[in-house]
Amino acid sequence: MDFYSSLNSNQLDLKKPTIFELALCSQIDNLLTPSVRFLLAHYTHRYPRLLIRILNNFDELNLIVRSFIEYQYLKSWNSTFIEKFYGIKRTNKLLTNDLDDTTKTTNLKRLKPFQIFISLIDSVGISYIDNKLQLYHDKLVPEFLINSNVTDISEKPENQNISFKVLCFINQVKKLIKTLFFKYYPTAKLIMKLMTLMLNILYIADKTSSTTIIQWLSNIAYERITSIDHHRIDSGSSSETIQLESLNVPPTLTSVIVSNLKSMVTPIRKIAWTTTDTILPISIFTLKFLEWYNSQNNLLKNDDNSHQDIPIVPSIVPLDILQDEEERAKYITSTSDESVCRICNDTIHNPAVIETGYVFCYKCIYEYLRDQQKDKGGRCPVSGRKLFGCSWNELTEEWDVKEIRKLII
Repeated sequence: MDFYSSLNSNQLDLKKPTIFELALCSQIDNLLTPSVRFLLAHYTHRYPRLLIRILNNFDELNLIVRSFIEYQYLKSWNSTFIEKFYGIKRTNKLLTNDLDDTTKTTNLKRLKPFQIFISLIDSVGISYIDNKLQLYHDKLVPEFLINSNVTDISEKPENQNISFKVLCFINQVKKLIKTLFFKYYPTAKLIMKLMTLMLNILYIADKTSSTTIIQWLSNIAYERITSIDHHRIDSGSSSETIQLESLNVPPTLTSVIVSNLKSMVTPIRKIAWTTTDTILPISIFTLKFLEWYNSQNNLLKNDDNSHQDIPIVPSIVPLDILQDEEERAKYITSTSDESVCRICNDTIHNPAVIETGYVFCYKCIYEYLRDQQKDKGGRCPVSGRKLFGCSWNELTEEWDVKEIRKLII
């Protein structure tokens, strides 16, 4: 490759991939999931009934599908889907040194089942867990930034029975865990990134063969895929038939059926392995091209509609009118300026949208939904519809508000 020209060829280990190749594998691996999500979201607008459930559960479905694919590649090639495309495999670091490149030693350096499981977590599980933790941390931001003025329940003289005290204790433990997570999760994430950066520097200096903490702890190293690995994969099915024939066992009906099924599956499996190297770059290019194409269409549509008038949205409905459906319908038809918050009647600051699609100041809508009465709260201040993201908390005697999304304008 081009970057070899600036390195000393006498000091290069041709069996060991460079940090540039591993970084490229990581970049494409991080690009694959967002690209598939973007493509699915695009077609969900056209076919919502067919794809909306898949899009809502995309993270879990993506975890299951990618885990299955990555496990098959790790089991066969000791490499992930992307690493196989770049000719890189993972080996047992304890057996990597002082072994020649022969068929016997290559089989000895293959990953153990425990290392395959660790590699599966490293390639798929870590990104899924980090994404979920980051989303949960983002949901905790308004709770800790806005002063909720929660009443201290321990000072209340009534209802001091055992069950109430247990609920208070559980609530305090949950609050403590949430506080510790909110404060120290960014720090822990930064420490992990710094440790990964340090391992990458040591990898460049040829002081280690791992690039992540989990690989270093499980003794996983990197090498290049050789012709021996391809020969092992190609001759895997034929070796099984040779072993069966060497036993001189008369064939049974079950063995004949199994052998016929394998003879039918083997060509399909070989075609799948060989076409993977072609499908990967084409799929990534297609996904990025569709992303660029749709973004250009959206820009053109925005330019065409820029001269049109912005639709007027209804103003906030008072609580007494929310009880009467006819009066509420009449009141919603009234117009107001969309740049004005319908709670504070001022220009919207830090805009946020709720489930019904109306936009308010983040602080206004959060405090409005939180401070409503038990029998009248948990509803949209404009349409009066019940909000699924609001639930009454018996301990704090306030509404827990969760489904408020910030807008970037």
